Amino acid sequence: MKRRLFALALALLLAVSLPVSALAATWYLEDGDIIIRATEDGQTVKQGDNDAVEDAAPVIKQNEQNNSSTATDKTIKIETTGDATADVTIEDVNISSKGDAIDVGSSSANITLKGDNKIFSENSSALHVSSGDVTIVGNGSLEAEIGVEDSANENAKIGSHENENMSGSIHITGDATVTTKDDRNDFYYGDGAGIGSGENGEMSGSITIDENANVDAFSHEDGAGIGSGYGGGMSGNISISGSAQVTAGSGWDGAGIGSGDSGDMSGTITIGDSAHVTAWSDIDGAGIGSGEDGDMSGNITIGDNARVTAWSDDEGAGIGSGYYGDMSGTITIGGNAQVTAGSDDDGAGIGAGEFGSITSTGRIIIRDSAKVMAIGEDEGAGIGAGEDALMAGLIIIQDNAQVTAIAGDSAAAIGSDDPTEMTGTIFIL
Repeated sequence: MKRRLFALALALLLAVSLPVSALAATWYLEDGDIIIRATEDGQTVKQGDNDAVEDAAPVIKQNEQNNSSTATDKTIKIETTGDATADVTIEDVNISSKGDAIDVGSSSANITLKGDNKIFSENSSALHVSSGDVTIVGNGSLEAEIGVEDSANENAKIGSHENENMSGSIHITGDATVTTKDDRNDFYYGDGAGIGSGENGEMSGSITIDENANVDAFSHEDGAGIGSGYGGGMSGNISISGSAQVTAGSGWDGAGIGSGDSGDMSGTITIGDSAHVTAWSDIDGAGIGSGEDGDMSGNITIGDNARVTAWSDDEGAGIGSGYYGDMSGTITIGGNAQVTAGSDDDGAGIGAGEFGSITSTGRIIIRDSAKVMAIGEDEGAGIGAGEDALMAGLIIIQDNAQVTAIAGDSAAAIGSDDPTEMTGTIFIL
């Protein structure tokens, strides 16, 4: 008995005498770049030239005398092996770097937000994710921005680099607030997505926004607000659910949510639960769907109690394809969803943009108790094809759906701008 008591006392003494860093510690960025390494055997933190220290739950901050009003050029890199996931909390950090401010890359990380955090990269991504997996959670905020004054940065703000695919996963959840837009946009240029892939990078992974997350994502030029950058397809999955509040826009010809300019949207976009979403393209991309010169061959589903406003400020569709892009996929609006979708020029409210046909495989289905307002300006149909575009697909309005379709000029409210270009089928059941 005495031996057991002695052994127990010794174990307790060893436990309380372990350094705090073995469990959790506060790390100050000004002291040097930080590398967090996680393996199946545990997690360490290395700062500057110091040795790595065991730390399962590091909190990264800035010195109180500097606080987050003063930016530091010190960065955070996360490296994991096997099935390990790194855990880190950032609290009131302000990073301004030439490279990645936070680099997850092909690793896996849970990043908890506390306070107000700002990360900026001059020549790379603010938060780099390629084939890795990152979850952003907490009740704090993260502002991620990139750019070179009077020049271009073609990387995603949160996501992959230029010419690099984003095949991993980005999950924004809890009460986190994430913004990829700020007052510096007037003189910054770039074709990467706000959240997703950089220019010429495929977004083949997943982007999930749920619970009470609040996201404002913006691409400076031809990338999607959420999705792929210019020249890159969106073949992955974008899901917005819970009570999430999402605003997503493209400064030029990308979709608000979907693919960038010259990139096809062949993946899936799902908006459900009680999510509120506003998505737009400032020129020829769709609000939700594909960018200019990109086909929409994937699936867009809006349901449950979601509230969605989607708009193209020029010749793309509100929901569907961008200017010169065909719509050969499926758009389904159901449940108790309330949707307003429109185009300010010759695109359809829901369907195809100008010069983009709804092919024989294209489907627009509005059902259940959904309420839909679809507005096409000039020669665009409310629901159907844009100007000079064939409507060869299928439009179904059924159940108790309430639909208001308004067309510009001589276009049909539901169909196309020219009866000779209407070869598809419309069912109102």
